[in-house]
Amino acid sequence: MVVIILFFYTLLTSLPTYFATILTFNLRQNGFIYALQYVAQFLMTLIFGSITDRIRARDIVSITILRKLQTILGAVVCCILSIGSLGLYSCGALISHLDVASKDRGV
Repeated sequence: MVVIILFFYTLLTSLPTYFATILTFNLRQNGFIYALQYVAQFLMTLIFGSITDRIRARDIVSITILRKLQTILGAVVCCILSIGSLGLYSCGALISHLDVASKDRGV
């Protein structure tokens, strides 16, 4: 688990360098984009932390099942959003050659 956490935070802290060197984003102009991942994690922790506390207080499910559900839902939602974002890619990069071609080129 320590290695996973270490890799995760290394990846998060390396993203600004990647954005600046590879994608040539300016850190001063796009600071909010860099901070957005941390803001999202903070908000999700607050929201789902309070939901977890309410479920634990009402003793609806055991803590073991609750932690397993959170882990599974976190992974599944992440995968769904990742695959769903490929729709943006399909509408952008996969269709851009049609914009370059003339109107009747495929006929």
